[in-house]
Amino acid sequence: MASNAIPPPALPASTSLGDGSNSFSLNIVTYNLNGLIGHGHLVLTELCSTVSNMGVIFLQEHCLTPANMTQLQNFDPLFSAFGISGMEKKSPWDFLKGDLLGGQPS
Repeated sequence: MASNAIPPPALPASTSLGDGSNSFSLNIVTYNLNGLIGHGHLVLTELCSTVSNMGVIFLQEHCLTPANMTQLQNFDPLFSAFGISGMEKKSPWDFLKGDLLGGQPS
């Protein structure tokens, strides 16, 4: 039985640079979106919030076609997005199924 709970992102890694008088802190998190629609959108909204204080957010499995990558690029004005789509070889009219890399879903 599948749970409808939103999976939590990985705990953020934090690094500090400097000698104490001139220090710099950077929070980094990685998250497996499993698609931007639904839970992925909610979690990404939370990660981008100023409350989360994330400096870098690495995303996997966004399931966006090349034409829809602007959804990540325009998601939040405080973040810049860089990425590629794993669906570049798919036709916009193809039926999407299975693993984005051509495998079978498990």
